[in-house]
Amino acid sequence: MIASLLAIASLSLTGCDDSSPFGSGTWYHPISITLQKHRLECSKEKLSFDGSVSSDAMSVKCVNTPWRFTGMADWLRLSPQSGDKDASVSVSVTENPSVHDIRTCVLNLKSEASDFPYSPNVTVTQAKATPYINVLGKSFDFIAAGETKTVSVLSNIVYDVNSSQTWLQATVSADRKTLTLKCAPNTTTSTRTAYVSLSGMGVNTTTISVSQAGAGINLSQTTPISAPAYGGKYNLQLESDVAWTATCGSYSWINVSPSQGNAGTSAVLLEVAPNATTSSRTGYVYFKIGTTNVVELKVQQEGIYMNLSSSSVNFDADACTRDVSVNSNYEWKVLSKPEWVNAPTESVLGDGTLTLGVEDNNSTSSRSGVVTIGIEGLSTNKDIEVVQQGRTFGNLIGTLQFAAEGGSQFFTITADYYWTAISNQSWLTLSSTSGNGTTVVTATVPENNLDHARMAKINVRVGDTEKSISVTQRSHYLTITPTDFEALPSTGGTYELTISSDDAWTASTKAPWLSVSPNSGTGNIDVKVTAADNPSVNERKDSLFISTAFVDSIKVVILQSARYLTVDTRDIYFFYRGGESEPVLINTDGTYTVTTQDSWLTIKETGKTFTVTATENTGEDARTGKVVVALAGLQTGESKEIEIPVVQGMKNQVLDKGDFSADEDWSVVGGDTHITISILRFANDEDWNNEVGGNSNK
Repeated sequence: MIASLLAIASLSLTGCDDSSPFGSGTWYHPISITLQKHRLECSKEKLSFDGSVSSDAMSVKCVNTPWRFTGMADWLRLSPQSGDKDASVSVSVTENPSVHDIRTCVLNLKSEASDFPYSPNVTVTQAKATPYINVLGKSFDFIAAGETKTVSVLSNIVYDVNSSQTWLQATVSADRKTLTLKCAPNTTTSTRTAYVSLSGMGVNTTTISVSQAGAGINLSQTTPISAPAYGGKYNLQLESDVAWTATCGSYSWINVSPSQGNAGTSAVLLEVAPNATTSSRTGYVYFKIGTTNVVELKVQQEGIYMNLSSSSVNFDADACTRDVSVNSNYEWKVLSKPEWVNAPTESVLGDGTLTLGVEDNNSTSSRSGVVTIGIEGLSTNKDIEVVQQGRTFGNLIGTLQFAAEGGSQFFTITADYYWTAISNQSWLTLSSTSGNGTTVVTATVPENNLDHARMAKINVRVGDTEKSISVTQRSHYLTITPTDFEALPSTGGTYELTISSDDAWTASTKAPWLSVSPNSGTGNIDVKVTAADNPSVNERKDSLFISTAFVDSIKVVILQSARYLTVDTRDIYFFYRGGESEPVLINTDGTYTVTTQDSWLTIKETGKTFTVTATENTGEDARTGKVVVALAGLQTGESKEIEIPVVQGMKNQVLDKGDFSADEDWSVVGGDTHITISILRFANDEDWNNEVGGNSNK
């Protein structure tokens, strides 16, 4: 049978005759017969898309069949387009440029296998596009002088454009992709707005908002003009968005030219006439756009005047003089002055120099007053503030601190005058008690052998001012840190403490299990107190004493913990069949042993855990045993052990042990049963069943 099939599979038939169903002269094509399985299918026959750019997916499944898609439109993209195995195919479309027409493409999934000519179709349809109008910018600001701006427009329809105001022109380019907005100049000072609308083919109207600033004027002079009594000329620069005018109103002593101009930058001259009175006067120049005042420039002018080069004069504490220049257009003199200030009494006509003098100031406080000069008969008085500094007495150091051993320290007296310094305690001496000018003074104290600190004061006087320096001398000290200690572990350990002292100290203990390093020193030193191993089940403690020559000793109590031993179970239980127990955890800081005297028990240790294995109990009664965990290496006469009871039940015993239930028999009695086992085989997309008959357990 198989040989026959192979012969047929390899057979090729060729030839022709007049009776051929393919017509006269038609050749028969070779026919190949194969047992190889082929498969080709597409998960979708139709795909539908909206008018926008979008994508979808479909799957191609094949068996022994290479494939490819044909018949694609230029608006359609497939990935992948061909293959020789199962694939997920991404299908994407470009935007439909038409808002009127639906477009369709029929894809052909073609088999590339020569012996499997199969070609299913997939129809792809895209809806017509949704009309839209989009502008890149919905709001624009224009300057008052007018300007032109362009706006990009994205649309798939022909649209109309309308402007809400005549001063705003909106023009569309030939390709309708650009909208040009042109604003005429705004000849008012108020901001104005307009709107441009784009609409067509039922699309919601798109609106562009346009705002144009009101016209304005910028003047180079932004602060009021202060003109002297003799008048003056001022060159200004004016920038305007539109044509402008200028007027001085009723202020005839002010003139401005030119009085009008066009948009852009203009040079303007402002003139102020002389003032023949002592009264100041104020006027305004108004710059307008149309009838609206846009800028008001204030002009102020003094009357007859008197000006000083300085309104204040400072003197040192020593006697000296200072000059003040007076600029005036009239006769002036000193009208009043402080008693301690010297000044001339005669009158001066026009500009001149006023010389002021002072005597020595022997106080550390400064003094001040006012010198008034003026013009007889006119309210043109001017005040000069006069200040004379006091003697210098700089800040002293606030405190001096000495150690118990005594010694010397210096401080500086900063002064430009005579000074005195006095100590209020005999044990505090000074290298100098008086002087003149800045001086460095040394303060000296002997050793303080008292059991407490002592204090003194140094009083320093310059002129009428006295300042003090507080002096403190410490007594000898001895401290340790920290002051509280937890118990050391039984396996030994170390305390770290710091001994602070200004004198030599020693550390000692009578406990043979304690050591101190170092055991003596001076100053601040880190010390280690080390305890040896405590091979005992009892805690122990002893004392460490730290002593100096001047301070009472400090006692430090050292505690050391005892050895400990615990386990995490209180008993072990087995059924009659025996077996291995759960691990038992041992918690200790020493060495230990785990033993049993019962031959039916075996112990296995792993790290700090152990398990117990029991053999099967073949007897008629339950049996008991024990496991002993004991500390090793303890000092003579001490012991520490834990006995863990072990209980094993007997066969057929009903157990009542916590949450355990009685044994149950889960066996199934045999009989005539029949089961069917179905096995799905995936080779060549086929499945098969295998039935097993006879007596078996399910």
